[in-house]
Amino acid sequence: MSRRHPSRGPVRAKSSLSLFWLSLIYCVLVIYGTLFPLSEWTSPEFGWTNPIMLGLPASASRADIVINILAYIPLGLFLTLWLRARLGLIVAVILVCLFGSGLSFVLEVLQSAQPSRVTSLLDWLTNSAGTMMGAMLAALLDPHFFAGRKLLDWRHAWFVEGGLANLALVTLALWVLTQTAPFVPSLDWGNLKVGLKPLVNTLRTPSTFEPVAALDFGLQLFALGVLAMGVARRPITWAFIAASLGVLLYKVPVVGRSLSLETLSGWLGGALCLGLLSRRNYVSLALLAITALLCAYALGQFAPGLDSATYAFNWIPFQSQIGSLVGMGDILETLWPFIALGLLVRLITPWRWRTAVVLGGSLVVVLFTFALEWTQQYIPGRFADVTDPVLASLGWLLPWFHADLRRRAAASPVPAPRHLMG
Repeated sequence: MSRRHPSRGPVRAKSSLSLFWLSLIYCVLVIYGTLFPLSEWTSPEFGWTNPIMLGLPASASRADIVINILAYIPLGLFLTLWLRARLGLIVAVILVCLFGSGLSFVLEVLQSAQPSRVTSLLDWLTNSAGTMMGAMLAALLDPHFFAGRKLLDWRHAWFVEGGLANLALVTLALWVLTQTAPFVPSLDWGNLKVGLKPLVNTLRTPSTFEPVAALDFGLQLFALGVLAMGVARRPITWAFIAASLGVLLYKVPVVGRSLSLETLSGWLGGALCLGLLSRRNYVSLALLAITALLCAYALGQFAPGLDSATYAFNWIPFQSQIGSLVGMGDILETLWPFIALGLLVRLITPWRWRTAVVLGGSLVVVLFTFALEWTQQYIPGRFADVTDPVLASLGWLLPWFHADLRRRAAASPVPAPRHLMG
């Protein structure tokens, strides 16, 4: 008996609207980030296209190249995944590459009218390369190719169908990215000694141990594990725990990030909670995970900064995040917890409460994050920024952007696997 491929049929239709919204939102963010600030428009001193025609610069920052490529990979990925079901893979890849390159060219030309921005041929080329890489990644995920077919078979074997499960996997991937920031692998195994130094120092001087940092990491890990359980077809607790430890160990020699006793303690605490509580009813687990996410976010906001100065509230979104790898990492660190929050709430919300929950939850998320940001004006070394409430609201709303939000027949929560029905 032939088996219908999981990428076809109603599931694809439901996921399509999510991809459209992701593509549209991300495109708007790219335009905003490229033309930021929006208040410096002047007549270009050297003409609209002169900087583009000057050729490649004699030297280029590695970080700038990576930023320009990474910024356009999601655009190429989301657009290709959205268009391939309508136009076919080859046509979708070609159109997306042309669109990404054309968008970057137009934005680079428009930057000529902004004195604080630098128009560059290299930026255009790297943006175009990023779009092409995103489109090719989408092509590799196509079920007609070996890699895509194997990946979809693995996904079908381990996780339930639908856009919510896909978004949950994206959320897990975003968490992995935050652990490997600033996204430029050094591939230097000499980093192993440097990366383990904070761990050794804390063991030698236990008084330097920061329990809040350990609690923060443990709460995040527990919430992510519960989210993974909610979209899994089979018991996944120990596989998730092993994979999360692999991420922590990977980033020490390859990325050069430090492995502290706080991180290890948080991982161990989160793993123990997942192991001990994994057989509970999923609604109870999800409520605990929601509480854990909110507590972890609040703990992170109250952590002191690196200096003793205090700073006024910044009302311009993304002002301090644009143009740096650190800023990109900061965006992801704020975004993924609230995507996870929205997913966990949606997975346990009955249909009749959907509208009330999405509207009430939006208000709660905005007030919660804004209040925390406002208090940071009085915490030394912290920067109060309106960007966090904006990202939190976006993350919360993403899980509700599926077509089944408007159709009761398709809007029932994802059923918990049998091993979580408890």
